[in-house]
Amino acid sequence: MKTKHHTSREAGFTLVEMSMYMLIASLVVSLSLSFLMSGASLTTKNLNINRSHDDLRLAFDRLAHHLSAANNVATLIDSAGDTVSGPVTAVTSPMVGTVTGPAQGLKFDRVIGEPFVLESPQTANNPLAAGTLASTITSVNVFYPKHSLTHVAHLTPTAAAASVANEGYIILIPLLNGTFARARITSIGARNSSHAVWHKVQLNFAAPLGQTVTWAANQPQVVKIVRSEAFLVMRMNAGTSTERCELRYYKGFDPMPVLTDASKYTVLCDQIGIRTGEDKPFSVADYNGDRLVQSTLRVRERNSTQWIGSDVNESFYTYFQLHVNLPSRFRPRTTN
Repeated sequence: MKTKHHTSREAGFTLVEMSMYMLIASLVVSLSLSFLMSGASLTTKNLNINRSHDDLRLAFDRLAHHLSAANNVATLIDSAGDTVSGPVTAVTSPMVGTVTGPAQGLKFDRVIGEPFVLESPQTANNPLAAGTLASTITSVNVFYPKHSLTHVAHLTPTAAAASVANEGYIILIPLLNGTFARARITSIGARNSSHAVWHKVQLNFAAPLGQTVTWAANQPQVVKIVRSEAFLVMRMNAGTSTERCELRYYKGFDPMPVLTDASKYTVLCDQIGIRTGEDKPFSVADYNGDRLVQSTLRVRERNSTQWIGSDVNESFYTYFQLHVNLPSRFRPRTTN
């Protein structure tokens, strides 16, 4: 009698099936990695663009804050720090007037403290006495009220003259013709507080005043302390792969410093656009004698442009632009 043998076939995958599964798994992993890398790149790009936006807005906030304390309408300057007087273009909208520029930067006198009253060299300790300052004078005494808001950082007697000189303070003394005599302050002498109402300090100059100043009795000669400042766009590494434009703030601009000396400026934004014209964002509009600064600053996020297509790269994905009108402290005003 024959015995039946039951045989069973073991389940498994053929080589073809294994190859298909491995191919599908590879595609899934590749797509997942692609999405992950794209998400990480977009996140990085957005963070960089947001930083560029923040830099630009903070730069404008700082510029507006300093201009609001300016003693004069800003003067346009070029990349060498020289005054720019043109081109002048007629405009009819939104108002009728002219626009001077564009230019790489602007400079102005920022008011640091006021009011101060000159002491007459002929009559001591009397802010109301008539007086005359010789053109050869190298120091003056000034009064300021004890119980007022007048305050200037470092404008106190100090042995460290450099702490005053480095601030770039300048005294403006009004003249009869409507202009000002300017003198750069290098140190502060001893303060006299014996008067019941006034403090008195001595301001020492870097050079003789150069102009004679006179005033009558009971007509206090009110002066102010200012500092010449500048905002300037400078192109760096032109024609190279690392070309960029920086928006710089120069704390002291009188006398004009070496513009390439990094100790003399602060970089407010290092991603200003590098295309033609983008390094000249400033102009001055004159509407029937009312003058104000106009600025169009465009920042371009450059860290992520290598993997973005050219069409997208030229659109809003990588740049941000702001156009603002910035009035000065004295507006309207027709002269600097």
